Amino acid sequence: MEQHIIIAPKNSRRIQFWKSALQKELISITYIDIINKKVSFSEKTHYRVRLESPGEDIETYKQILLLACDTELQREKIKNSTFSFGQISDFQLWYKGWSLLLQRIKSLENIHNITFINDPLEILAVFNKSETIKHLKNNGVTVPLQLNCNSYSHLKQTMLEKQIHQVFLKPKAGSSASGVMAFRYRNEKSLHLYTTIYLKDDALFNSLKLKHYNTKNNIHQIWSKIPFKSLHVELWLPKYKEEKLNIDFRVVVINGKSEFVVPRGSTHTITNLHLGNEKLDLNKLNLDLNTIEKIKTIAEKAMRCYPKLFYAGVDVLLTPKKQVYVLEINAFGDMLLNITNTNNYTTHEQCALLLK
Repeated sequence: MEQHIIIAPKNSRRIQFWKSALQKELISITYIDIINKKVSFSEKTHYRVRLESPGEDIETYKQILLLACDTELQREKIKNSTFSFGQISDFQLWYKGWSLLLQRIKSLENIHNITFINDPLEILAVFNKSETIKHLKNNGVTVPLQLNCNSYSHLKQTMLEKQIHQVFLKPKAGSSASGVMAFRYRNEKSLHLYTTIYLKDDALFNSLKLKHYNTKNNIHQIWSKIPFKSLHVELWLPKYKEEKLNIDFRVVVINGKSEFVVPRGSTHTITNLHLGNEKLDLNKLNLDLNTIEKIKTIAEKAMRCYPKLFYAGVDVLLTPKKQVYVLEINAFGDMLLNITNTNNYTTHEQCALLLK
């Protein structure tokens, strides 16, 4: 006997997407159930398990932070904190809790008859942007240059010395543009930070609109609350443009093949769709078949570096000179609303079909 399980926050819309795609009975388990050890499995059943994003749920977020706490003082501080939607907390603490949680989920296969669609430890691996970029580079995948700096001041010094005028700063663990900062710097009088982050009541929050900071003081207010060691720094590469839009590509790779290629267009450099940017039609772009094939091929090559991921979203950058780079791999990056392939399947439906 086989049953399908999805692990996701209680009210995640992704549960229904997967259930509709499977057209089978689906058992839903929350991450909080796993943390509180409130799950049971039958010895006579084989379970096929899909993990979904733990995001968009404040209680799940809080429980993951609590899992990472080493001291009772730390735990009490988290317990007594009121987290608002969009609030940014400690990136490193959350990643530690998320690591422990994924390791606990992975250990279930030692006790029960479980097959993970995406292996928990592979999900964990691609959540670390710096390690992912290193792993991809070591396996011959073209990625943006990574800057190894130890502080914000060291970053500015390095940029001046190497005549690098623009970089991206990204949380080593994170997704959906949360905490991402695009930084331009020539000197202390010419500096610009573009980010979704804003300060409110002495706490950091994510906005659904891009903010622009251009003074040393207001940039410092943001940076003073984000430990530099929690960030991945890479060269800010120019993106391919059409109709004054900066364009990159979300490629959903399923079972080793680029099944969906969705261009994302934006008037600024951060193209994530939830920020109000546009999903473009690949066939209407002025791109030849060879360039489109290059985009698909590099996404597939990146996924071969993580063979235990059955599916993922790969973000691919195309430069004005048609060079391709992999920016990151998102293990939960297959949710593309209102997008279907040539067979009229959604990403979830195509994944379910290939799983059979």
